[in-house]
Amino acid sequence: MENSISLSARKNPILQQLFYELKYALSQLSKEDLSKVFLEATKIATVSTFNSKKKAVENIMNFSTSTFKRYKNDGVRLSFKNDGNKLLHLINGLPTKTKKIYSDFIVAPKEKQIETVAITVLTLIIFYLSAGGVDFEGGLPDSDIAISGIGNHRNYFSHSILIGLGVEFTGRFGILTLNQIKNHLPNPHHKSWDLVYDFIDKNKELAVAAMWLGIGCHLLKDSGIITGGIKPYSDLPFSMPMEAHQGMFAANGVASTIFSTNIK
Repeated sequence: MENSISLSARKNPILQQLFYELKYALSQLSKEDLSKVFLEATKIATVSTFNSKKKAVENIMNFSTSTFKRYKNDGVRLSFKNDGNKLLHLINGLPTKTKKIYSDFIVAPKEKQIETVAITVLTLIIFYLSAGGVDFEGGLPDSDIAISGIGNHRNYFSHSILIGLGVEFTGRFGILTLNQIKNHLPNPHHKSWDLVYDFIDKNKELAVAAMWLGIGCHLLKDSGIITGGIKPYSDLPFSMPMEAHQGMFAANGVASTIFSTNIK
């Protein structure tokens, strides 16, 4: 197996260097420093997560308010006609926009092409991992099966916006912590640290959006509004009619989809 790739730090010089540099960075931080790093990362990640969701809700509210006022002032028939024309114009312009995107990609430098492909693949992977594949079965919402068994499937935490908030917070916390560790790496250090961090930091909002959209699609499917059939929540402390369960799935699905719209 001469062509096999070793993931052992002892056999792979690059991994060995990365491992050494990580140990070095951590050795530069005292227990008090680590506590400060984790506390600061927790604070910033919490605020960032809250603000991003607040901004998404504000955007939707502003759009809904302006649309309502426009329909009220211009009349439903004229407003609906104008919106239909805008949609038709958007659809008709898709071939031209698609061609331009392709043309720009072809003439772009190789590094830019690689970055574009990497971002596209990363976004699709995060979306489908969060949603549960093309059939929206599995993913983050159905992680309750792996954690607590099929008997607790449709756990409220994993089948609501709570799972998304938890994952987003964890991701932001991890990026902030990585940045602090990176700042204590030896100089010079392996370029992978900077390349990986810069790529993740630059595209974190797109990754968060893909995650939320994946969760939203999964929960909307679980609501049964589109596909029909619904399994109720398994752990609510009170009983509800099936229509209420369906409404909660749909509400969390819509909220998750809204949260995916706040891309900076």
